[in-house]
Amino acid sequence: MADRHLLSCSCGRETPVSPGQAGDTLRCLCGRTLEVPTLRELRRLPMAETRKEGATWTPLQGWMFGGGGMLAVAGFGAAVFFLWRWSGIDTQPRKLDHTIYHAAAVDQWTVDQTWDAWTELKNLEKNPLVRYDPIYVLNRRAARVFFSRGVACAVAGAIGLVVLAASFFLGWQS
Repeated sequence: MADRHLLSCSCGRETPVSPGQAGDTLRCLCGRTLEVPTLRELRRLPMAETRKEGATWTPLQGWMFGGGGMLAVAGFGAAVFFLWRWSGIDTQPRKLDHTIYHAAAVDQWTVDQTWDAWTELKNLEKNPLVRYDPIYVLNRRAARVFFSRGVACAVAGAIGLVVLAASFFLGWQS
């Protein structure tokens, strides 16, 4: 960027001008016409402050960007893991395997054993899906745990994205 000089107006404002504008006519914000002097006279005018090119970040913005980014990556990564594990769990109730009654020596059972077997089979006819099956209960519990952890991690990842985005908007206010 070329050096810029400050051209004063009678209203008190200073307009920055570049050496390429030497000899031109400009209009001040107040409406008055300003004559830009020649290069020799332009060098006698005070220099305008040069601003650094590019954005500068405060330490807070850096911490917010880094922390938010790490939280987003870790949160969404863990959410994918937990939800992937959740999708692989078999939560369908199973039919009770009552083939053991066919292989058993029913004629050697006592009356109580026969009554218990008959009531169990009778209940199976009403509801063949056994909800108290231990594998079904454990799988349902595991599915709830993996799903709730997956959702919690996805929420943490979303919070990380919000913090990351806020680090950018924080810089625009200053």
